[in-house]
Amino acid sequence: NSIFLRTCHNCTIYAACKQFRVRDCTNCKIHLFAGTDPVVETSSNIHFKPLNIRLPGMKTAFKKANLDPSVNRFVHVYDFNAEDTKYPEPHFIVTNEGHGLKMENMCAEDGTPECPPEIEMLLDGRLAPAASRS
Repeated sequence: NSIFLRTCHNCTIYAACKQFRVRDCTNCKIHLFAGTDPVVETSSNIHFKPLNIRLPGMKTAFKKANLDPSVNRFVHVYDFNAEDTKYPEPHFIVTNEGHGLKMENMCAEDGTPECPPEIEMLLDGRLAPAASRS
């Protein structure tokens, strides 16, 4: 239920998890569902956006992982190095409103792509991100 990215550069990640951490990464786009506030450490130009994919079995995967799809905290990023000028700014960017994203079906060859309805509701503005727990 935790994802820890380390030393990733110039990549795009789609992730759903309870805890999400990034360390020593640069220029990454993260399409995220996070049950807790994401963490950035010693990284720069990490761009957080809402998760926007459908996958075969995604509803079941959320249930098995005990992820509440109505509680996405991807916008509440904690930066361990907020005051450290050693790392290029911006350390991270969060885009929620005006993101221009559309839902994408992935891995259709493995079954019918699906997602919990709350994922689509957040993407189109009918559901707000959950409050921070920090």
